[in-house]
Amino acid sequence: MPIIKEPIDFINKPESEAKKWGKEEEKRWFTKLNNLEEVAVNQLKNKEYKTKIDNFSTDILFSSLTAIEIMKEDENHNLFDVERIREALLKNTLDRDAIGYVNFTPKELGINFSIRDVELNRDISDETLDKVRQQIINQEYTKFSFISLGLNDNSINESVPVIVKTRVPTTFDYGVLNDKETVSLLLNQGFSIIPESAIITTIKGKDYILIEGSLSQELDFYNKGSEAWGAENYGDYISKLSHEQLGALEGYLHSDYKAINSYLRNNRVPNNDELNKKIELISSALSVKPIPQTLIAYRRVDGIPFDLPSDFSFDKKENGEIIADKQKLNEFIDKWTGKEIENLSFSSTSLKSTPSSFSKSRFIFRLRLSEGAIGAFIYGFSGFQDEQEILLNKNSTFKIFRITPITSIINRVTKMTQVVIDAEGIQNKEI
Repeated sequence: MPIIKEPIDFINKPESEAKKWGKEEEKRWFTKLNNLEEVAVNQLKNKEYKTKIDNFSTDILFSSLTAIEIMKEDENHNLFDVERIREALLKNTLDRDAIGYVNFTPKELGINFSIRDVELNRDISDETLDKVRQQIINQEYTKFSFISLGLNDNSINESVPVIVKTRVPTTFDYGVLNDKETVSLLLNQGFSIIPESAIITTIKGKDYILIEGSLSQELDFYNKGSEAWGAENYGDYISKLSHEQLGALEGYLHSDYKAINSYLRNNRVPNNDELNKKIELISSALSVKPIPQTLIAYRRVDGIPFDLPSDFSFDKKENGEIIADKQKLNEFIDKWTGKEIENLSFSSTSLKSTPSSFSKSRFIFRLRLSEGAIGAFIYGFSGFQDEQEILLNKNSTFKIFRITPITSIINRVTKMTQVVIDAEGIQNKEI
């Protein structure tokens, strides 16, 4: 039998041991990198620079491909550093799992209530712990930026009341950064934490909620790889449809979607037998091959589903500059986190997080579609190859569990505030 090695864990060991290990592992990793990759990774030791890269690496996941092409015209753009860091992390391997610790802000977990007592900002009550547990246990929270996990409590930010402890498997690509103050594990973008337990712990006189959870990586294509997935899973989709189902679905995709969705949103009033027949054929076509595995799909909308004007903006003008209106953002986050939104019509989603060209939509649904959800990847239909679309059945309900503000980059000088709305797809299985 193979020998199972205990994970690397320095929580109760001298800081000198962690520093020694970190220095050796960082040196070993850096021998695999080219000069530009090493420079980009080393700059992450500067907290101000790391914050900048974390924010930017998140924003570009949702910025248009047109904007990204404009960025590439500047050889010194942060985009290239992000790409170099991604590549550097793919080059490292470790022979043992490691235990790491990272702060999560309450908002990153979709928590919009105070965790510590307001007066002293020190104590956490059992009632608060119960509320947190009810909200987060077994939910999946993706970090869009790179993740830095400390090896002990020296890396903990005392102003952030939530600490996540997790085991990083050797199967995940991660690097080791060793700076003057701390040793940290650096993970690539797109990893998520699944909280499994939560307790109150006290460190240096302050209470924290300590969450133990596992690392995961959701099936989220962002802007590459979805074509191959679609071909593998839906290459034979059209051949499984009846002539009537195929005709109804093609009609919907090309022109009927406006009339059909308007009719459904108005609760089928006045009654229209022709549209009713098309709707039932489309629903039955979508049920022929349900979603085969849990994955992430995106849907961009205007303000109307949230009872806001279609041209609603999270930005404001201040001192001649366009900046995010934090009051509007906080009000929206507080109002909609935990709420459900039902779409009576069919829902078009995309496996791409990045639109081809600039989109004015301020609201980006990031939907977790469960295995067996009624819907289909639109594969093999003329004119839809670039959309990477998954069409969901009518009467889909989305439960919002987290809202993240981002800055969408439009061009060299213009930016726009948007929100990424993480939601569970709760779909009506009746057709």
